[in-house]
Amino acid sequence: MRTTLLSGLLLFAMLLIGCGGGDGKPVRAVSDDPVIRDVMSVLLNDTGVPVAATTADAATSFIFDDELPVSPLNVEAFASQVVSELGSSLSEAFPDHASTIDANAAAYLDELVKLDAYGKATMNRVPEDNRTVTDERIAPMAVYGITVSSDGQEVDGLYLDGPADERIESTYLGMMDHNFTILAAKLGAQGVDVHGLTAQLTLGHNHDHGHGGHDDDHEGHDHGDHEGHDH
Repeated sequence: MRTTLLSGLLLFAMLLIGCGGGDGKPVRAVSDDPVIRDVMSVLLNDTGVPVAATTADAATSFIFDDELPVSPLNVEAFASQVVSELGSSLSEAFPDHASTIDANAAAYLDELVKLDAYGKATMNRVPEDNRTVTDERIAPMAVYGITVSSDGQEVDGLYLDGPADERIESTYLGMMDHNFTILAAKLGAQGVDVHGLTAQLTLGHNHDHGHGGHDDDHEGHDHGDHEGHDH
């Protein structure tokens, strides 16, 4: 992701106007970012428009390769600055499905409001003197009261570079539900339900079946080629 949001939209307009490909209308949505692909899959649900990581024909593709203005780890900002804008752009790119996309976007934004509220409520359960971590990638979660310092705690098992490859955590909603729940629990929060907001987290199901909790071996895992979200 190397361009700004404006340059990305200009690139898309140029593709429609200046390139071939039938009537010039896009037939697919493309992004190399697994979080964006998941969001596009939600917004394009019931439209029949496929979402892919790569494309052999840029002339007939809506390509999102913009530099994100905010981190997905800040749910409220991500919803208002990225998801809302992406929904509008997709409605313009696929006008035949605009009403469906708009309805999907409205419902999804409602879900993100609930997720953000869950994150804030869950982090508030963490003792105030225990909210410092060492991993700088968690810095965007400062809005939830988390700070980063070399003398903080090491917390593993989070999805900081993208969703998981499977299970509920393979979605953006599931990824952040997991991050809020795991982070709060490991920082000493009391009364945190290991099933998470969705009541579907893998951690909770492993706990129920006596498997000893979540497999924390996620750091360093390559989330870049997340073909499981392609539709």
